[in-house]
Parts: sequence; C-alpha cells; structure tokens
Amino acid sequence: MRDVIVGLGINDITFPALPFTPPTQQVTAARIIEGFRQLIARARLAGVRVILTTLGHFEGRVFTGAGLDIATFSPKRERLRQAVNAWIRSTKEVDAMVDFDAAVRDPRRPTRLLPAFDSGDHLHVNDARNAAQAAAIPLALFSRP
Repeated sequence: MRDVIVGLGINDITFPALPFTPPTQQVTAARIIEGFRQLIARARLAGVRVILTTLGHFEGRVFTGAGLDIATFSPKRERLRQAVNAWIRSTKEVDAMVDFDAAVRDPRRPTRLLPAFDSGDHLHVNDARNAAQAAAIPLALFSRP
C-alpha cells in the first residue's frame, strides 16, 4: 500500500451520549486530532502517504435502534465537526486533503447534506453522494514522478 485515504471521526462526534459512552468520555477536537496524528505517524513509519477527508454532515440525524431514538446533532457537536474540519483543511502533516464536506453540503444550509445526496437518515451516503465524493478526489494525487 502506498496511499491511504482516511475519513474518520464523525461517529466519535455523533455518539458521545448515553447509552453509547458515559458523559466522562466526551470527545474534543484535540482528542480527534491526536488520533489522526497517531494514525499519520504510523502510516509514515510504513512509508504510506496520507490523504485526509473532511467530516460529513449530520444535522437531522436520529439514531434509531434497540428501542431508542436519539438525536445526535447539536450545535456543540457541529462546532466540534467544524473545528476538526478546519484542522484537516489547514494541516501540513499530511500529503493531501479532500474536502468531502464542501463537495456534498447543502449551500443553503451548510450543516446539512444536499438533499440529493441524503440516503434518508441525514448521515449515510447514497449512490449520488458516493459519486460526488469520488469526483472530489483529484486523480493527480496518485500520480508518481
């Protein structure tokens, strides 16, 4: 493996709530970024190039299962997503960044997916969103001199 595209962190932001995690385990942007830094360091040791993707939208998301209906969006969690995305967009610690957030957001409501890309749960992808995210990845990232 020569390259890895990393798109992680949205579940860390959306699920820090009972019954999934105790209140004492609240996630912060610093903790998510530290996790990225550990992953980047390990990839570098293996000679692997790292490409990060920004975190996607989740406004309107409600986790439903096991008899639970838990709204996972909050302004605080959105600020956390924005802080992590700001770091992803600006860090020089990786080889490249792909802005999935910009590729699939609703321009009239930037905290939401464009309705055409929403699978119905306000978080997971549909085929159109997969295509939009794939189109956002410049193939030149994988060319070698």
